[in-house]
Amino acid sequence: MTSAYWEAAKQSYANQEGGVTISADRLDEIVEIPLGFQPLGICHSFVSGRKRIAIAAYYEPAICIADLTGDENGLHFQTSWIRGVDHGIQSVRLFLDISQPGGANRAQTINFDREGRLWVTRNSERDFFILAPSASGGKEGRWTLREKVSLPGPKGEYQMVHSASREGNRLFTIESPGSLQKWFFCEYEVKDSQFIALERHSIKAWRYGIAFRFGAPWTVTDFRSKEKHGIYCENKLVVPGVEANGLCFLKDDGSALVTRYGQSHPGAFNGVPGALIYVPSHFFDK
Repeated sequence: MTSAYWEAAKQSYANQEGGVTISADRLDEIVEIPLGFQPLGICHSFVSGRKRIAIAAYYEPAICIADLTGDENGLHFQTSWIRGVDHGIQSVRLFLDISQPGGANRAQTINFDREGRLWVTRNSERDFFILAPSASGGKEGRWTLREKVSLPGPKGEYQMVHSASREGNRLFTIESPGSLQKWFFCEYEVKDSQFIALERHSIKAWRYGIAFRFGAPWTVTDFRSKEKHGIYCENKLVVPGVEANGLCFLKDDGSALVTRYGQSHPGAFNGVPGALIYVPSHFFDK
């Protein structure tokens, strides 16, 4: 992407790097923030006192970054975007090439590592693209694509990766074959940008998210799930009624943010808007 592209992008996306606030009088309730894109994965970073989330914008593909601050007025989200990354002497739109046989790139899962880099997957694939912020801190989408690493696959049918969560030197995923008949919760060790498979067990279909609170894994149901919809701690329904595809906990106060991909929901006008949903911590203390 040339300098002309970046100048055009400034015009196309004018005023989109702004802020959203959940007012203080609403921080005890579940709050839905409609989005102008369809999100999938979401992750949280808490470094040097700064709270930051990153959301995978599925169709663009792009990454929405939001820095979070709280005061007497509420919880504030200040957003910026990664719409392209540098790779060698060229710029690319997040990924090295076009996914085949689909013929289009879609942003699926997203995670921060301890160095502040982003690990992003596309189209339910098993490859992780590692993005590092530029010297200027990743402003205006200027990040660099450093490398691509791949998950080992079990023998037999190819396994799609629906959700992924990076916890220290562990990576946890939710996977299924293309038939979507059997779903699995998997654990890998991350060692020098390589993955070592550790454990794999069955999980209910259409679970997404993966986040950890007090050492326990949490997931959220997609609307297609046959279970009661909501946020689960292992197999216990804790917050009913939530339909979503991404989940992360804010480590300082235990509240959660979930992302809803609405494109595949039923409806004559092609689903429902994507959303970012805030769930306060007291909903999980049951």
